[in-house]
Amino acid sequence: MLYFASIRLRAEGAIMITGSHNPSNYNGFKILTKEGSYFGKELLSLMKIKSYAFDTW
Repeated sequence: MLYFASIRLRAEGAIMITGSHNPSNYNGFKILTKEGSYFGKELLSLMKIKSYAFDTW
């Protein structure tokens, strides 16, 4: 649903936080941008970036 909604709404990006009744290591989140999705090693490399540049609303 996240992929469909991000395309349909022409979003610059999307984040989905997942939750579960299972142990916490089964929880997580998905990150999508116009360039594609980030997960696994790509996501971990994003977490290591120390400076972030955000656009203002």
